[in-house]
Amino acid sequence: MSTSPPDRTQSWWAALTRIIISGVPYAAVSDGSAKWGYKIAEEAVTGSNIPYLGTGVFHGEVQFKGIGAPTDRWDNIVTSSSGVVSSFGMTVRYADTTGSSSGARTWTYSGKFTEYQQSFSKDGAVMFDVKAILGSEPTAVMS
Repeated sequence: MSTSPPDRTQSWWAALTRIIISGVPYAAVSDGSAKWGYKIAEEAVTGSNIPYLGTGVFHGEVQFKGIGAPTDRWDNIVTSSSGVVSSFGMTVRYADTTGSSSGARTWTYSGKFTEYQQSFSKDGAVMFDVKAILGSEPTAVMS
């Protein structure tokens, strides 16, 4: 018996989060994380014991793991053309364990994918890990 879903658009028990990358749904994502923030420049101020804290450059990352079938082409999202990695747009919509998304947030991320890792098992399941660097702050909309 295979543990992989028949196709990437089918919801599966281990993946209730719906992810759409550049218009393509990926329903078999099991784990993910996003982090972002700003570098803070700390400068001493003469005559004060309170430093100046200046906002620096934005940095954000998105990582997720998923389950696929041997025919899935997750590696296509980490490709370059003429030496340039394409930008992506991604929306993530969370659902509760019943699959309901009422009151859920939909997050939107954009950036460039930087890493892809694939592992596989004897029963035909393909596991993948993908990492992206964000090019701007994520946005969230409550549904």
